Amino acid sequence: MNRLGALLLALLTAGCSDDNTTTDVGPNPDTGPTPDIAWIDAGDGPVVDTTVQPDQDIKQASYIKTPFKEDQVLATCAIMASCVPAGVIPGFTANACIEQFLAGGETPGPSVLSCMANATTGCGAMKTCLGSWIKQESCSPTMGGSCDGQNMVKCLDTFTENIDCQMVFGVGCVTGTGGGGCSDGTTCSGSSLMAKCKGGTRVYKCVYGYEVLLEDCARKELPCVSHECAGPGELCSTVACEGGTIAFCVENRVLRMKCSDIAPGFSCSGGGGTARCEQGTACSASSAPTCNGNKLVVCSGGKQQDVDCTTLGFSSCSGGACN
Repeated sequence: MNRLGALLLALLTAGCSDDNTTTDVGPNPDTGPTPDIAWIDAGDGPVVDTTVQPDQDIKQASYIKTPFKEDQVLATCAIMASCVPAGVIPGFTANACIEQFLAGGETPGPSVLSCMANATTGCGAMKTCLGSWIKQESCSPTMGGSCDGQNMVKCLDTFTENIDCQMVFGVGCVTGTGGGGCSDGTTCSGSSLMAKCKGGTRVYKCVYGYEVLLEDCARKELPCVSHECAGPGELCSTVACEGGTIAFCVENRVLRMKCSDIAPGFSCSGGGGTARCEQGTACSASSAPTCNGNKLVVCSGGKQQDVDCTTLGFSSCSGGACN
């Protein structure tokens, strides 16, 4: 995953981790569901065994439970691109955000998307819907997080990443030795850079003397496999089209969705790692969003679409963003 995708995903999933975090990519899942498929350990993680084909049960189970809708994606990306301070994510625009949905498949989950689509408070939706927001402010960079009430705060030089632990995980922020993070208070010995699964749905690691939660896979309707939220299907190495269905490759595992579920007119196009759901060729995701009065004009799967900034709680549109 590229840096844009990784940082966008961190916001979408309200995850948090230390800059020097590494993960356990061994061939056997720690906890959580494990489809009956082959693993190959190539030394740096599992790769696909092309001789193994998913049986019908595995393929059926790999479909996304609640497909995301185009209006939800447009609202979410308009808000995020308008509210993430400039320079935090290089190259981040509403168009780039939309493309991450259409080609990447990792989303914050149906409840978050529904909240964002119905938001009327502008940038306030970052906190009330995502439970994760970024503030432009000078601070002293730290490797770990600290607690501000129930919020985990991480300083990244000129801005802070904030996570509402109660909203995202249903727990508080716990301060331990050397820092703090979202935790249910379960203690652990030592400090480990190896992320693991907890209960088959959450990702955590042992730091500061506590099991600090990094991500809630259940929020995205995904299982936790070994050390991360992954697709529920068979192993994969790239995104691909299967007729009108797109097979996203989410952390080396397949997550399928019918492109037509996004909106009428969407189909799966491309191959060789370039597959995506699209509905035309009139515009490109690499183009910059523009404004038409108070409406943000974006590219959604090759078709220009308008997003009314005022409906989302902003006062106007300028410079390719709502404000």
